[in-house]
Amino acid sequence: MATVNTFFQAHPTTWEVLKLIFTVVVTTAVVTLVLRLERKATKRMTQMRNNINLRFVESAVRFIVIFLAVQWVIMSSSLTQSFGRVLFQGTTVIAAIAGFAAQPVIADMICGLMISVTKPFNIGDRIELEDGSAGIVKDITLRHVTLQDIDTVVRVVPNSKAERHEDHQHELPDAGPLRAHALWRRL
Repeated sequence: MATVNTFFQAHPTTWEVLKLIFTVVVTTAVVTLVLRLERKATKRMTQMRNNINLRFVESAVRFIVIFLAVQWVIMSSSLTQSFGRVLFQGTTVIAAIAGFAAQPVIADMICGLMISVTKPFNIGDRIELEDGSAGIVKDITLRHVTLQDIDTVVRVVPNSKAERHEDHQHELPDAGPLRAHALWRRL
């Protein structure tokens, strides 16, 4: 045991690297566990009712957990603390650059939040976009809406485009593919 202490006293950088590796492994395990628990809870709630707010909460929780984990790992070791200080002290410059570069993504996320709050459509509704394309809403996330058209083609539409839509909330009866196709064309 004394030789191990002597070794780490003689090589402090090695000790810091081992602490950093241990922190990364433990943080990864904790993040994985938290995200699995969050996913199970959200899945159970989604099965009870198909609420788009739950999907946005799930996305927000994942972002926050991963962001905090990365920040924790960076600030936990003296090897990466100076990098972390520079990274987090320069947040205004980084935020400005990221803001300009990510304007479409931010617009989609804000529109996704507005869709979540105002609920202009739900999963299963038929919507028509400004460009004339239409489909049944299959999924709604923080950044996009998944639409499926009559030919079962699945399209991923950014929330900023899906927010500007026309509602056609009609249920198609299960009267066979020809009847459903005729009803779809009439809508």
